Amino acid sequence: FVGRLQEWKGVRTILEALSLVPEATLTIAGDGNDRTLLEAYAATLGVSDRVTFLGAVPRHELPALMHAHHALVASSYASETFGIGLVEAQACGLPVIASRFGGFVEVVSEGHTGLFYPPRDAAALAACMRTLFDQPELRQRLAHQAPAWASQFAWSAVTDRIESVYRRLRGI
Repeated sequence: FVGRLQEWKGVRTILEALSLVPEATLTIAGDGNDRTLLEAYAATLGVSDRVTFLGAVPRHELPALMHAHHALVASSYASETFGIGLVEAQACGLPVIASRFGGFVEVVSEGHTGLFYPPRDAAALAACMRTLFDQPELRQRLAHQAPAWASQFAWSAVTDRIESVYRRLRGI
């Protein structure tokens, strides 16, 4: 997980899912108001030994961090209009497991670059995690396809599409 540690980011759901997948570990890159609460919740669930809280990670270190993991989990259930972190993960060749919420559905291609689960559904998230554990060939395929998919969100590609719309509207 990469992001601010705030309630609506859904990290509690990730911790609950982690408790259902004993072979999984979780690295949390980010800090925020809920860090102490999340650390306590991890202890309550008995998963503290499988969770690493890194705190704030400099942006230039995120690609290496992403390359060292099997998937990015995005678990927000409010206030997500896009999901730049998901695009960045995919650009690094990292499959995404995301809540089917907000802009996440626009930036992840289900079954092509990642998997979706209903927001706040720890059992469904755990099932997605198990899928990537049990099917390493699927995880590798998603990882391989992710950078090409993410390239459509590069600023150069976005500005080209916007300019194309303006040209069409002006009749050029």
